[in-house]
Amino acid sequence: MTFDKECLDVANIGLSLPESKQLLEALQVQIVQQQANYFLAQELPKLPANRVLKDYQPLTLRTLFGIVRLRSPRFTISQASDKTHTVSPLRSLFTQRTTPEMLYLETKWAALLSYSQTAALLKEVLPVDEKLNATTIRNHLGQVARQVDSQLSVTLLPNAAGLFAITEAEGSLVMGVDGGYLRDSTQKKTCFEVIVGKSVPTDQRAKCFGFVQGYDQKAKERVLDVLNQQGFQGNQRVVFLSDGAANLRQLQSYLTPNAQHILDWFHLTMRFTVLHRIAEATVSTGVD
Repeated sequence: MTFDKECLDVANIGLSLPESKQLLEALQVQIVQQQANYFLAQELPKLPANRVLKDYQPLTLRTLFGIVRLRSPRFTISQASDKTHTVSPLRSLFTQRTTPEMLYLETKWAALLSYSQTAALLKEVLPVDEKLNATTIRNHLGQVARQVDSQLSVTLLPNAAGLFAITEAEGSLVMGVDGGYLRDSTQKKTCFEVIVGKSVPTDQRAKCFGFVQGYDQKAKERVLDVLNQQGFQGNQRVVFLSDGAANLRQLQSYLTPNAQHILDWFHLTMRFTVLHRIAEATVSTGVD
């Protein structure tokens, strides 16, 4: 690949965005093709000697640096029972049609932006598939979420934390939890509650979590998994900050019955403000 660039002003210095996308896309095709050829060279000797090349099937791989289209050879293998079956070695390598890096970036950006903005931003800076759209981003995000859920291996023991004497030897941990109602766009009169929180240990980075109340069947497991990732111990001192809602207290008590519960200043101030206004109204009207 050759670029003929004049050095007339700063705008012509180095690669432009379209040129960099063109270069990355061409380089990606060459690299993936070489890797596929190497894989086939390693796998073909492992097949039975009576294999017969049947045909080539198209294989499409979506990457951050463009779509790579390969020719996947299929072989027919005869068995002792006069039956035959086909084998496609490349399909054992490309178990997914979208690379993990592509899924990672889609998921990360879609958690911060809308699906349509994520698709537009990816197209702006990378030579991704031009057909990439909001629906594809949403579907991929759902696939990644289900995969993460399948790896959730937390086992809940009822009131397990109550079996240990509470201590501060492992360091304290502060967790803030709050909930809010959102309107369902598909049903204008229906709202659902989203619970979000942040776990803040003293000796490592904080972690955030969230789930939809009533819909998520693994809410407790999800929160406990966040705590376990931070080295949570059953006898560790935990301080919960919340608005005192019954469902939040129930969640907190289930996970760590010995935890200290504190009503956060914002909601505490709201309650005192309401009481203060009631008192003012009572004095102004002369009601005993």
